[in-house]
Amino acid sequence: MSIVFVAIILGSLLVVLGLYFKLFAGWRRVHQCVLGGLTLAYGMWLALFTGAVFKLVLPGIGSIALGSVAGAGVGFLTYLAVGVVGVVTGGVGIALGALSMTTIGALLGGVGGAAGGVLVRVPIISPFFWVPVLIVGVYLFVGALRKRNPEAPTNTQIKD
Repeated sequence: MSIVFVAIILGSLLVVLGLYFKLFAGWRRVHQCVLGGLTLAYGMWLALFTGAVFKLVLPGIGSIALGSVAGAGVGFLTYLAVGVVGVVTGGVGIALGALSMTTIGALLGGVGGAAGGVLVRVPIISPFFWVPVLIVGVYLFVGALRKRNPEAPTNTQIKD
């Protein structure tokens, strides 16, 4: 079951609960507070869902060149730090000097620069949906907690 399907079911349950409170339970302040808290929790739950999407990025000649230059630099610095590599005591081997290590580093750096792909974090559920849900939840929750002034005139009172 997908996250969007679960989100639609939970949103529908919130609407049904609100209709029940309004039509059958008398819509008291405690009902408004409960509905506001649940709506806030629902909005925050929606805001948490993000996913990683792999985007293919075609490399330009600049990224391949920069990768080659960086690889060549790493290869040369490796030669300076390690020295001649490849000759083992009592064995037969080819000694890798500065030129060959720089060449290998440049080749591997170029291949790394040519591999174009990046992971991008994107929201699964759009903020255009969950931001208004959070606003409605705050409105209901704060409205329920706000103290009402019993001396304030209501719409049914006519003032002379």
